[in-house]
Amino acid sequence: MEKIRLGINREQQNGSYGTLGMPYLLNVLKDSDFFDIYLHDEFIKTSRDMRGTTLFCNDKKVYLDFWEYPTPTYQVPVYEYGFDLVIKLQDKHVDIDKVHKYLSRKRMLPKSKEELQA
Repeated sequence: MEKIRLGINREQQNGSYGTLGMPYLLNVLKDSDFFDIYLHDEFIKTSRDMRGTTLFCNDKKVYLDFWEYPTPTYQVPVYEYGFDLVIKLQDKHVDIDKVHKYLSRKRMLPKSKEELQA
């Protein structure tokens, strides 16, 4: 079986600033026999940026957010980066009207309801 090529951020490969679960999960991925691991330097600057990480899985860009708050995922730099997949490990279902109102009010991600829904 061919291994999946997985890129992990060089600075975050052993976790980041005490982000709960990040060291464990990244080490599980690194130690797994399923991946051909390489290190990269891609990093998205946002508020609370150390709570998320960029992974490259073969030719796909994946953003993995460990934090239970809207940041870092729901911010313009993450939205505009063009990720193929965003995984927010601690998220809850909230009605799109409330999401839109909150993100607009905080000026975190000023997009229409339709853009946010997509």
